Amino acid sequence: MSSRASKITLTQTLTNADKIIAKYDKQIKNIPYQEKGVLFSELLFLLAATLSLKPKQVLESGRARGQSTYILGLCIPGAKLISIERDATSPDAPIAEARLKGLANVCTLYGNSQVLLPALIQPGDIVMIDGPKGFRAVRLALTLLRTGKPACIFIHDLYKDLPERRFIDQNIPDAFFSDEEQFVERFSHIDKLCWDTISSNELTGWQPHYFDGTKQQSYGPTLACIPYNQGYSYGKLLIKLAWAGLASRMTRSISKKLSRR
Repeated sequence: MSSRASKITLTQTLTNADKIIAKYDKQIKNIPYQEKGVLFSELLFLLAATLSLKPKQVLESGRARGQSTYILGLCIPGAKLISIERDATSPDAPIAEARLKGLANVCTLYGNSQVLLPALIQPGDIVMIDGPKGFRAVRLALTLLRTGKPACIFIHDLYKDLPERRFIDQNIPDAFFSDEEQFVERFSHIDKLCWDTISSNELTGWQPHYFDGTKQQSYGPTLACIPYNQGYSYGKLLIKLAWAGLASRMTRSISKKLSRR
């Protein structure tokens, strides 16, 4: 792998977030938080990381109730946003469609993102993966990066201690995350409505540094930022990922067997 530094870095993201936080705060002021949605600070993280890119197209995999779709469509009006949801029969689907119908730059599709994204990806695109999850999400990201087309890919739900998070930490050194301490300290205050909504609905999901009542190292579900780096061999990374996924499945299987004894 080349040591060539990516232009998209945590340092630049922090600087950009300071520049846009006031405007972003006004943009989201009257937007209600939807269950299953990405945190406001996580979307600020994405917008700040990609501020200089000016993409013509943003691709999203996993829409749920359209929380991230709506905010990205609103905050990146110059880009076409294509959002893919697998299950057209989900009760979340009509909720998302109703929320998004007023955004002319948003296109909603249904189908398998692992098939559709490789066909839709264009040079300079930003990609947000919020389904599939886990190793499948990382595999999709590496598959897209292997084409050399995306400028940057984001993966949701990559909090610390997950095996797929460790894989990225160990193998993609220019990746960085929305749970970085500096980012959380400076910008997590904009998530108050998110946490209040989660608490008021008695949901069993995240609270800061907790998930289902268990203490977590990460502040929240966490967004990973993986910039494209032409010096990487994404084919080799895909092979390493396959072995890491196999090892993770074997470890879980052994742990389950031991716990039954």
